[in-house]
Amino acid sequence: MARKKAQETLERLYPKKPDPRYTPKTVKQAVNHIAGAKKPPKAKRATWEQKVHMSEAIAPLYTKPTTEVPPAIVGGKWSPEREEHLFAFLTQGGIIRVWLNMAGLSYNDIYHRRKKDPSFAARYDEARAVGMDALADEALLIASSPITCEEVAETELADGKRVVVRKRGDNTYARKLAFYARVELLKKWAPERYGDKISVDVTDKRAAGILAARRRLQGLD
Repeated sequence: MARKKAQETLERLYPKKPDPRYTPKTVKQAVNHIAGAKKPPKAKRATWEQKVHMSEAIAPLYTKPTTEVPPAIVGGKWSPEREEHLFAFLTQGGIIRVWLNMAGLSYNDIYHRRKKDPSFAARYDEARAVGMDALADEALLIASSPITCEEVAETELADGKRVVVRKRGDNTYARKLAFYARVELLKKWAPERYGDKISVDVTDKRAAGILAARRRLQGLD
């Protein structure tokens, strides 16, 4: 009843004319306002469900082993095959935590292995250094490759109808986050190669020579 009276009031105040301002949407909004329609509960009024397909798209390309981690020797934690698998994984820019989880090891195991075997430590450091170049290349790939994602927004209007809005586009924010995360880590891990600081070695001795000549002319030397 209230909505019917509101519609009559609206038609009396705003006679139907060929005016583009009186669209069905604006008419419905005016009717709801005159009828005093209450808004739905806050939980239902703006329920957002984001379905952004970016988890695998921006994940580091080499953080997951392409093959299973070889088993360790009986009664131990390592084996030659397992070590080679780790080094190959690190040279591809892999995250060590992912490999450790797959192998059932911890950072302490890596620490003790490096401390006990200098050759293992040397190969580990070499693999990490090569992996930094892989991360740098991956950062460039992320920066130049769009990531298409979909955002779905669902909300309920005052009249009980549900409206679904879908937006598709490049997830620039996610790409920036993935890019700068790699760049900042590279700056910390290898500042001499990827850092912003520039070291300048000044070996010019002309100032000292000028001072020495001045002292000689003054008879001080």
